[in-house]
Amino acid sequence: MAIIEEVKRNKKSYTLVVDGCVLKGCDVEVCYKYGIKVGEMPEAHYRAFLSDNEKATAKSYLYSMIARKARTEKEAKQKLKEKGYSLEASNYAINKAKEYGFLSDEDFAKNYVEVSSRNKGSYRLKQELKQKGISDDLIGEALIEMDEDVERAQAEQLAERYLKGKTLDDKTREKLFRYLVSRGYGYDIIKGILRKIGTEIE
Repeated sequence: MAIIEEVKRNKKSYTLVVDGCVLKGCDVEVCYKYGIKVGEMPEAHYRAFLSDNEKATAKSYLYSMIARKARTEKEAKQKLKEKGYSLEASNYAINKAKEYGFLSDEDFAKNYVEVSSRNKGSYRLKQELKQKGISDDLIGEALIEMDEDVERAQAEQLAERYLKGKTLDDKTREKLFRYLVSRGYGYDIIKGILRKIGTEIE
């Protein structure tokens, strides 16, 4: 038997004292479902409550996290793990978020490319999305939306801003080359930009 010694209602959750242990942040709906009150509770019933409560709180935590900032499935799993949730509770929360369209690697990849392509090339975008756990197929679908002419024009704008106020000598050209490479632009685009400013770098 589990002995529930105290039940305290907070604004959005319950705090329980069970067998001398304090359980904070218990989900209100789960507490109602299991009829949580001071007194004895069969061990099996209490364990089922703990499992459902962890799933519910994991889901709430994930929803709150996603509301602040979009996440990939890999990032969501990592954050839930760091918070101490079990694999079962984490998978439950993630599946619910995906079911309601709150968590989608496909949407994340497309939005990431749309926003980040303003100052990053396709090579860097591919690398960053891969690090975030996006599959190669979804990365390919997201990057196919990028217009090569637009990517080239954005790289040229970055180069213009980089060169502003600088003397165009060999050292500056080499630094520009490395800068554009670091931003993820391909060799053909960079070569075209260097040719425009009257230089070539092998």
